Amino acid sequence: MESLDVIHVSDLIYRYEGRKTHFHSEQVSREGQVREVILRIDSLTVRRGERVLICGANGAGKSTFLSILGGRKLVQSKAALILNRECFSDCSLGEQVCYLGDWWRTDFFLDTTVRAFLGSKISENARCQDLCKILQVNLEWRISQLSDGQRRRCQIVAALTASESFEVYILDEVTADLDIVSRERLLRWLMCEAEERNATVLLATHIMDGMTEWATRIVFMENGSITKDRSVSTLSNLYATVRDWVFEAYNASDSGP
Repeated sequence: MESLDVIHVSDLIYRYEGRKTHFHSEQVSREGQVREVILRIDSLTVRRGERVLICGANGAGKSTFLSILGGRKLVQSKAALILNRECFSDCSLGEQVCYLGDWWRTDFFLDTTVRAFLGSKISENARCQDLCKILQVNLEWRISQLSDGQRRRCQIVAALTASESFEVYILDEVTADLDIVSRERLLRWLMCEAEERNATVLLATHIMDGMTEWATRIVFMENGSITKDRSVSTLSNLYATVRDWVFEAYNASDSGP
């Protein structure tokens, strides 16, 4: 029988070299640099088909956590598993896990069309065509001539069409630069992926509009740790709840040493 658990995190600790932060106690590395713990996740399990909001104030550790699950940062063995495989060391996960959080920079330069960048096989399939309509992307656009918002939409299309076998979507602020219509359409597309293909979606966002109907679960992070994990159906007002949680996080930080 196929396991319902897709993501499993246990005793995860992540440190940055030489980073100044108040999150946790400092340790000195062999080279004499400060190694500070900025992420400590004791336990988290996500099941197939869940649509999980990852929320928290700025600097709570959301992007770092998602980048670990996306296989971009090395952590201790067995601390972060997707489909029972190591997020960082098992490259085969790239066919089943879509991570979108490393955004093209403002100075990104690629003087080619979106169609050429994607390749004919991808640009002509139905999945790509649907996403181009949703995000209003013209395959004949030259990427080097686009605005930041247009470039981000192109990158979303490129990421979501990179494989037809995605089972997990790990998305860091993908809707931040989208207009209202594009955002709603993309969220609806992701919901269909979860409901029709039993895909799992993790979405970090500060925008709560429409999330009560979209999300099934909310995970709240504070100072590099998960402090709250709730089913959205148990919350009477998602926006008000998250707002209160963020205010509590700010107040706790203000009252610190």
